[in-house]
Amino acid sequence: MKKIFSKTPKLINIKNVNRTIIRLSFFTDRKEDDDVNSLIVTRILSMSNKKYKDIMSFNKRKEELSIMDLQVTKTNYNNFELINFTMTIPKKNIIEDLSYDDVFKFLKDVIYYPNTNKEGTMFSKKVFDIEKKYLKAKENDYPHSLKEYAYNEFMDFCD
Repeated sequence: MKKIFSKTPKLINIKNVNRTIIRLSFFTDRKEDDDVNSLIVTRILSMSNKKYKDIMSFNKRKEELSIMDLQVTKTNYNNFELINFTMTIPKKNIIEDLSYDDVFKFLKDVIYYPNTNKEGTMFSKKVFDIEKKYLKAKENDYPHSLKEYAYNEFMDFCD
């Protein structure tokens, strides 16, 4: 069974909710060898772009635009992966100076103008190294919680 996805935006209006959630999904071929790299990519995309090259300036701009949350996630399926850009902003007319044009331009810059070298073939070494250091530190401290520990023990038992 082949599922057909629509390219038409789906708008859902919920009463008594003071935020707007924008979600853009991109489908791409999945290469098993790139699973780890694509996870790093999603993290880098959510913390910098060509204009805002470090996390401090990136987050400051998000705050100026009243962006409440910005997440880049991916989900693997058999032969493709789905990359989602999800942004939460206040509902229209809640904040006087909220510019949807500026918010969408920022989101466009996150998606289409990542923090890469001139050729667009590699992410900024500085941002990549920060992310690599973070992931190594996180791995060294594993497991972080009782839940992670219990899951590890369960998987060892299953093996």
